[in-house]
Amino acid sequence: MDKIFKDKNRDDEINRIFEAYDDDMDGKIPLSFLIEQVQMQGFNMLEEKYRFQEIQEYINSLPLKSKSEIDCNHFAKLIEMTDGEFIEKALLGKLIVPDFSEFTESIAKIYDIVEHVKDGENASYIPQLAEVDSNLFSIAACTVDGQQCDIGDSDTYFCVQSCSKAITYCIAVEESGIDYVHKHVGKEPSGASFNKNFLNPQNLPHNPMINSGAIMTAALVSPDLEMYKRYEYVKKFWSSLAGGARIGFQNATYLSEKDTASRNFCLGHMMKDAKAFPENINLEEVLDFYFQICSLETTSKDMAIIAASLANGGVCPMTKKRIFKEDTVNHCLSLMHSCGMYDYSGEWAYSVGIPAKSGVGGCVFLVVPKVMGICIFSPRLDSRGNSVRGIEASKLLLKEYTMHRYDNLKGVVTPFSHKVSLLQSMAEQKNEFTKDLLNAVADDDLHHLQCILEEVKEENFDINSIKDYDDVTPAHVACSFGHEEILHYLIELDAEFRDITDKWGKSPLDRASEAGHKEVVKILHKLYHSDRDHSTGDRD
Repeated sequence: MDKIFKDKNRDDEINRIFEAYDDDMDGKIPLSFLIEQVQMQGFNMLEEKYRFQEIQEYINSLPLKSKSEIDCNHFAKLIEMTDGEFIEKALLGKLIVPDFSEFTESIAKIYDIVEHVKDGENASYIPQLAEVDSNLFSIAACTVDGQQCDIGDSDTYFCVQSCSKAITYCIAVEESGIDYVHKHVGKEPSGASFNKNFLNPQNLPHNPMINSGAIMTAALVSPDLEMYKRYEYVKKFWSSLAGGARIGFQNATYLSEKDTASRNFCLGHMMKDAKAFPENINLEEVLDFYFQICSLETTSKDMAIIAASLANGGVCPMTKKRIFKEDTVNHCLSLMHSCGMYDYSGEWAYSVGIPAKSGVGGCVFLVVPKVMGICIFSPRLDSRGNSVRGIEASKLLLKEYTMHRYDNLKGVVTPFSHKVSLLQSMAEQKNEFTKDLLNAVADDDLHHLQCILEEVKEENFDINSIKDYDDVTPAHVACSFGHEEILHYLIELDAEFRDITDKWGKSPLDRASEAGHKEVVKILHKLYHSDRDHSTGDRD
């Protein structure tokens, strides 16, 4: 019996979704319209190479007529297929970023602004990187639900370089545990450049996100495997994090880096002399392995998926497979937040405030925990080895959206604020703001009301724009409850009292009279007479 009710409820739910998009009420939805609606939310159902294969096959098998318009039965079959949940969530606005089309537009605007930034130069100490086209530029994003957008040279492969350090650290922790790994590498920012030739007071590299620390974590990854197997082993992790995408290898960059690696050889021997490594390591092999990992290549699109896998606690959003444990990712993100941007890490944590890792190949990838991963690629670097455009684009993103980990301390995010919540649509934000404001009025909480309005004082906010779905305004609420102090405050804000009515045709004065609030009625009559006197004076 329970199953019958459950099935019936599910059928009713699917019917309601279908009817919401059946504008002509003829029992048909244009398939192109359905695909467009889902695509606006970051899913390309017909070209997606990671998911929707069953759906693609089903659509291709439909008769020609059904390919133009589908009925509720076909719609239900699509929804119930593998990955059909994404279609349902997209249509219901229940994805992690419900207004993804707006986010995509913002990414495009940021790209257009930052594209004009020509500062910085390619990394020159690795000859192969110096030859990369310095005009290459791309931004890509992927949410934990697998919503994707990208712009620019997002299919161009680039060398990951130091962006590999975060992944190598995760692999080492997965294999050996957090305590063992940090017997050999510290957790503190070094405060110096990424290839600085010094150790911490315990004679260990300061953290896994600088060269010495990454050489150490490379030494901890499957040391008993043969060299080629270690390389394939790490490469497989990268591909799994990227949803099975191709991860390449830049042999020319590997050879170029190896030939110019005097500083890294020096770091290795310094750590060996300090007995920082585990016993019986082959330093030459460790360094060679480290250079191989740094020479892996990927695209912005796939790097965004890798970042999203970290944002998703170690589960790839494309395959839903767990790659790393949650604790492993937590440790990694903590280090990325404090140490991921070389000696710019402190400023980054202060001004941007989310975990990130950069590489001298020009990549910066950002992790917004439980929300999304972002990759920005541009080879021009600043003096610290970070992508100039990568940092500029990140700052613009943080101006636009509430990504900084402490943004939630600033009070409510409103549709009138200069920052937008990624996790709510603008309509949801306005509804929440309206509800909060009207509740403050109803509770006679002047202080809370003033705090709410303080958030929007510089945003050309109009108190008369606030009304709920019944057209009830703050003036209606204040008069209904007889809150005189709130009423005087609303009058100071030029709130409208005379020419507004709610859904039932009632004005604030009507509400005050019905509730028997005589003092409020007097205040309103006095206000009305004052308004009339002013208008008469204007005519004179």
